[in-house]
Amino acid sequence: MRWIPPTGRPAPPLLGRVQAVLRQVREQRVDTRERADLLLGTARYLLRTGISPETALHLHREALGIRRRLHRAGRLSLAELADGYHNVAYNLREMRQFRRALVLDAHVLRVRRDLYANGDDNAAEHLARSLTSLASDHRGCREAAQAHPLDREALDIRRGLRRRGHLADDRDVARSLNNLAEDERMLGDLEQARRHAEEGLAMRLRLFDTDHPDLANSLDTLAEVYHELGHAADAIGYRASARAMRRRLGARWAGRT
Repeated sequence: MRWIPPTGRPAPPLLGRVQAVLRQVREQRVDTRERADLLLGTARYLLRTGISPETALHLHREALGIRRRLHRAGRLSLAELADGYHNVAYNLREMRQFRRALVLDAHVLRVRRDLYANGDDNAAEHLARSLTSLASDHRGCREAAQAHPLDREALDIRRGLRRRGHLADDRDVARSLNNLAEDERMLGDLEQARRHAEEGLAMRLRLFDTDHPDLANSLDTLAEVYHELGHAADAIGYRASARAMRRRLGARWAGRT
């Protein structure tokens, strides 16, 4: 396995942790859960920090290959195999390769719907995640009409899980509300988008007593909705608050709008 530098930027020095993982991947030949988990953890770090999404994708695919072989050998559940596909799709979406992510997420959703047939709350939570992921892919492809029913279903599932005490807080519910507001804004249903965006922001304000990326996302969503409603002053205020929050959060968030 080779290091793939970030596009358009000089390759940073290999971090000790990453270097050790890549060396282990080259040396090891035995498929184990631990090896897949090590690859996954390193991939998440590379993707989260933005050091090299390309290398992260390579590691996610390698981890998926291990999971597939373990599953064929009867040593890994179908749910765990689906998680591997989900991880690769997430990496592709972060790289803005929405159409490729969509194909994988659609497959994972089919698997998780089958697993949800038993009515297990854990399977329901994973189903909601798949619905959210596939909806995000559709939004990335400018297909809000396809995203909207998926986000609506995810919201209904999460509200049910929250009522039954399966979710610790409203974090996932707020995420679904914000996603639904984005769909409705794109579809031109601005009043409904405003109501959902404001409800999501209110939840996040209760959840976070300091700056948080989710809060900035809610502020940006409301800014876009108010802009399209013709409320320029409100839009400017929310957008300025989101930008200031991202500056305080750090350089990684400063450029996101």
